[in-house]
Amino acid sequence: MGFKGGPDENGEMDLGYSILPSYQGNGYATEMAIAMIEWGLKQPKVKRITASCSNENYASIRVLEKAGLKQIYNEANEIYWGIDNM
Repeated sequence: MGFKGGPDENGEMDLGYSILPSYQGNGYATEMAIAMIEWGLKQPKVKRITASCSNENYASIRVLEKAGLKQIYNEANEIYWGIDNM
């Protein structure tokens, strides 16, 4: 799990992750996502954390929901997510 660079010129950092099948379903992705988002939102110039996943990837949808991200829009079978820095 990590950020794909950033923050960009809009103050956004995109979160990406992958979990080995033998570790899926244990809450590790959710725990990491929450920690990464908390850390990311504390960084200078960060206004938003974003992520995306397939609209059929129900495990990732749950991870992103539990981590506090909200769906921004859907396009071409992909859901785009975000959480703004308060």
